[in-house]
Amino acid sequence: MTKKTHYIQKLLGDLGEKAVEKLLVCGKNLNAVKNNFPMFDVLNKGKEFYSVKTRSKYSTRGLNSQYNFMRRGVSVQKFECFNKQAKNYLNFIPRMEDLFWCTIPYEKDKWCPVYYGKITELPDTHKLNDGLPVFIGVKMTEQHTKNYDILGYTKIDLENMSVDCQPISAPLEKDTLGGGLYDQRVLVGIGA
Repeated sequence: MTKKTHYIQKLLGDLGEKAVEKLLVCGKNLNAVKNNFPMFDVLNKGKEFYSVKTRSKYSTRGLNSQYNFMRRGVSVQKFECFNKQAKNYLNFIPRMEDLFWCTIPYEKDKWCPVYYGKITELPDTHKLNDGLPVFIGVKMTEQHTKNYDILGYTKIDLENMSVDCQPISAPLEKDTLGGGLYDQRVLVGIGA
């Protein structure tokens, strides 16, 4: 990986965290609590932890089909470190049901959905409480994303190092014609 590629990936990650922080009711970047807070990036309402992964939607090989949050070989150590840091800096150990993932499939000059869900809804995450190694990843194919909740939309501008955000103002509706889910939410200010 070149220095430029690394810089762009880091910037994309930082701006994705900023977008989630803006979209949440009481979002606070955990780097403000402790630099490089382990595993999770944004704290909401003083108890909900969000791990944010922002990636280019497409790579040179096509669709970026999975965003990895934790590799099996380091999962136990990372989770223990997270709990320790939460206790040291926030004075409590979070409950599993208060842990969330967020993914942002970035495309230049486009409004991108901010998908999210509970960590406990991902396969094998219950093993973390038992100190067992686990791989955590979120599938990003259309087959999977059509079933994910959307926190809002963001437009990331890498050149100006800024983000615009638009929260969801209406719930997801069932598509009565095609039998699938479609996005019938009103996005104020996007004009889509």
